[in-house]
Amino acid sequence: MANIAEDLKNIKSAILGRDVRASIHDGIDAINKDCTERLNGQDDKLTKQDTIIENNVARQDSLERKYDEQIKNIASSEPQNAEIVDARNGFDTLGKTLKQKIYHFSNVEEMKNCVNLVEGDVVETLGYYEENDGGGATYKIRLKEDADVEDGGSIHFLSNALVAELIISNVFVSSKQIGAIENNYLDIQKLYDIAKKYAVDICINGTYKVNTTVDCDKYIKIYGNGKLILDSYQPSTNDEVDYSPFIISGGGCISDLEFVSIADKIPRINKKAGFEIGYASNTCAVKINSSNCKIENIKTDFMTGVFMVGNSVNSMIDNINISNCYFNHAELAIFAQHASYCITDTCINMSTDVQSIYYHPFYCINIKNVIISDLNISTNDLVNPTDYITEYYINDVFHIFNPNSGKSEFDTYVSNNIKISNINISGLFNTLSTIKYHSKVIYSNINGTFKNSLFTISKYYKNIQLNNSVIHMNSIKTRTIDCTSEFANDDSIELNNTKIIYENSHSQLFGSCNLNLNNCKLIIPTGAVALPYNDSIANGYLRFNNCDFSISTISKLYLGLGEVEYKNCHFRNTYMASILDSTITEESKCKVINCHFDILRNLWNTQYQSENLFFTAYGYDSNTNKQKYISSIIQ
Repeated sequence: MANIAEDLKNIKSAILGRDVRASIHDGIDAINKDCTERLNGQDDKLTKQDTIIENNVARQDSLERKYDEQIKNIASSEPQNAEIVDARNGFDTLGKTLKQKIYHFSNVEEMKNCVNLVEGDVVETLGYYEENDGGGATYKIRLKEDADVEDGGSIHFLSNALVAELIISNVFVSSKQIGAIENNYLDIQKLYDIAKKYAVDICINGTYKVNTTVDCDKYIKIYGNGKLILDSYQPSTNDEVDYSPFIISGGGCISDLEFVSIADKIPRINKKAGFEIGYASNTCAVKINSSNCKIENIKTDFMTGVFMVGNSVNSMIDNINISNCYFNHAELAIFAQHASYCITDTCINMSTDVQSIYYHPFYCINIKNVIISDLNISTNDLVNPTDYITEYYINDVFHIFNPNSGKSEFDTYVSNNIKISNINISGLFNTLSTIKYHSKVIYSNINGTFKNSLFTISKYYKNIQLNNSVIHMNSIKTRTIDCTSEFANDDSIELNNTKIIYENSHSQLFGSCNLNLNNCKLIIPTGAVALPYNDSIANGYLRFNNCDFSISTISKLYLGLGEVEYKNCHFRNTYMASILDSTITEESKCKVINCHFDILRNLWNTQYQSENLFFTAYGYDSNTNKQKYISSIIQ
């Protein structure tokens, strides 16, 4: 520390000018050194203090960030925390929300006309056009950017180079929040773009018209209590037959919506697949081009319910779940091509359009791992189809086939592993199912009436089963199992624990096929019946095991072709015109083992003897009216 008093004394006592100057110099120099030392010491202290302050600020920032993250990650599963999360209004934390200045407006127009808004303000509207119209939303005021586009939903342009940007406070954006007016056209593309931008769901409330298509290329959920009317759609070419407002190509879920087609606005087009597609089929509620989709609680009128189309036989769409749907006035309810899917608890009412030719509740090509259960299918109280333009007015319920397959490609192209159960069919259909390249298809608990046949087989089939069902056959013309084409030795059909009631006289029952009937009951009230048909089973077989026949008259049990076996069967109140046809040959194979005939008469009409023709039975001889037991080689 400088000695100021001593320096002043020296200056005052100095006599010569030289001494005075020296004293002054020494004093000033001492003061300068002392000040410099003091300042340097203070700088060191300040540097240390700055370092401490910076460290404290960094620690505080870190703590605030950790706190904000903890606030943002509050579990929304607890009611009180969910309420806090909702109160943020799109900001990271509730504290940031409280720091904002919040304006309230009755509608969007009032917000846009306000000149007092500044960057950082938060705006709440009570409606889009007017209060409580369902279009209320929260917006954040920010500076306008070059990339901003006013879309009337997520971005609204304001004065002073500002925009109001939508804050998604829920998990969805609603149709009302983009200004949609009920009974007018809904811009579904705008709605999807906003939902995709904010990664939220779509909620459609109200009734709207639609005439455009949106390709949902990202996983999306679309729901609400809404109704979409498909109106004024005009395809550009005759090949463009499947219009849908929603094409799901990125996965998603559509639920709780109703789709209606305006019949007179949709043109009729002849589809190349070979049947006429009318207004009920060239429009569909949802078209699915990707895996992992759900369709729930959907109602449609005058259109196809769902189109599912994979890329190819080797690139199928899978994990499609359709449940609790109602397809009304449809010619075609489900179209699936190269798809794996599950359908449950669904009602299908077929259309009454007399200009239509074919109905297919299910029209499917190359489907695998499919489960269809708990369905109600009806023809909407149609009268006898012969009253219309063609007697084949209503086609099969399940039209499942592969049109371009060859036997050598069976394992690749076949529709397989299909389970269809608990199906209640009312009204009149031609056929339960057309079989063409099937494998491992099981029908269970089917209740329905069919005009032509139970199954129509036009190509190879493997392991087809019908279990625990009640079937009514209405026609007098065709066969129960109608095989009209080639089959292989390992192709087979099984009917197990099934009751078939023939409502009219029949002259024939089973065509060419490999068929097993186990524990089945066949009831035919009138008419003479030949169980195998005349051209049947040249290289196939019919096997009846533990079956119960209540038939007015059986004209033939065997017609001399293929292999036929009756084992442990009961023929109740059945008049036997003849068991064997007179045209049998040495290739004929017929066995009747341990069967019960209520009436035995004219057991056979042949002199041919063969160990392949074997008959053991008991019953009542109509000539003696006594019980008779026969065990012999037929001769």
